[in-house]
Amino acid sequence: MQTTHTSMLTSNRQLLTHAPDKWQAGTNVRSDKVKVDAAQVLIVDDELEITEELAELLFEAGYSVDTSTDPINAIAMIRNNASISVVITDLSMPNMTGLEMIDEINRILPAERDIAMIVVTGQADTDRAVKALQLGALDFLSKPIDPDVLIHATERAAETVRLKRLERDFRKQLEHQVLERTEEVQKLSSDLLAANEILKIKNADLEASNQIKSEFLSLISHELRTPLNHIIGFSGLMKMTFDNTDSPDEAMHSQKISEAGNDLLKIINTIFDLININGGDHPLDKTDVNLPKLIGTVCDVLKPKADKTGVDILLELQSAPTTLYADEHRMTQVIGNILDNAIRFSSKSGTVLVTASSTENAVSISIADQGIGMTERETQIAEEPFRQVDSSLSKTAYGMGLGLTLSKLIVERHGGQFSVESAPDEGTLVTISIPQKRNTA
Repeated sequence: MQTTHTSMLTSNRQLLTHAPDKWQAGTNVRSDKVKVDAAQVLIVDDELEITEELAELLFEAGYSVDTSTDPINAIAMIRNNASISVVITDLSMPNMTGLEMIDEINRILPAERDIAMIVVTGQADTDRAVKALQLGALDFLSKPIDPDVLIHATERAAETVRLKRLERDFRKQLEHQVLERTEEVQKLSSDLLAANEILKIKNADLEASNQIKSEFLSLISHELRTPLNHIIGFSGLMKMTFDNTDSPDEAMHSQKISEAGNDLLKIINTIFDLININGGDHPLDKTDVNLPKLIGTVCDVLKPKADKTGVDILLELQSAPTTLYADEHRMTQVIGNILDNAIRFSSKSGTVLVTASSTENAVSISIADQGIGMTERETQIAEEPFRQVDSSLSKTAYGMGLGLTLSKLIVERHGGQFSVESAPDEGTLVTISIPQKRNTA
């Protein structure tokens, strides 16, 4: 590995190491840092110092970590320890290359063993990175490794393994349920009274069917994410290759593929968020959030998109409260979704106005555009889950789709209110109201 890789990790390790408990070489330390049911990660690299620094970063992020400097020994560890579900490996190692190790793991592991592999590569090693993806590697990390990218890739790999296991368990559950229901129907088909009893039971099971629906949608999200990972990964490699060969047109096309893949991934993640929030799987993490900073950050992120269509974003935050007691990540999603739609459906050279104010009991945030607007019926349709305004009106009516549905759910989970006021050719005003943090003094 390169020296720049080591120095970058060391710098970030010093920022992250703030507790006395630390990962130790040669051990798989478990403490209050390790998440419940966290994926167990194996790091394979012939340089001990690098494996230890990568391990410490992942340990600080809550993962259970093992390391090996020998690919042959790593294969034995994977064979003997079924808990290992994520493998991060360098490609250039003595005795056995990373590609050879991946090939051997694919050969010896049973089909029901779920494992995700991430490879580490340099810019001059893109051919082998492509080969690793073809052999089944989920992702690749370019040197020098950004610690945030490392943790994000590990989280995605762990989630992929978890969803594969969920899919297998879900299929078994469905097979078992089908068998049970078939036996019940065979026994009770000749008895009308018994058939009526089954109908009552089915009605009582409607609530359980919602859970099955959520699990099924989760599986669909996983099946869509898997090919997208390859599309995004390969397009990134293509752009890197074309940049190195001074082919600007091909690099631009590769960039467009990558951007389109990320846009689709954003849609899938929105669907997944809808499932989780609607099912109450993820509680809100409320803190005192710097509201002007949050709004400013969202506006800065979306400003390039607004500039492309000549839309001006105006902020009026003089009356805005300093803090908002809410889940910062979720509120960023809410404001980002609403502002993104306001820009997207605004007239060219129009203006989007973002304001915030507070009362004794609540904080209000409003986003108004000068776009095409909606009728009352179209507004009702736009607020319903998985529905949009009629596609035949897509060029003349405001349709916010999943982003509006997700934003409304998040606001309601905060105990707040979500309103949309709109009229054709007069624009749209979206207002959210979040209760103020109660004074417990």
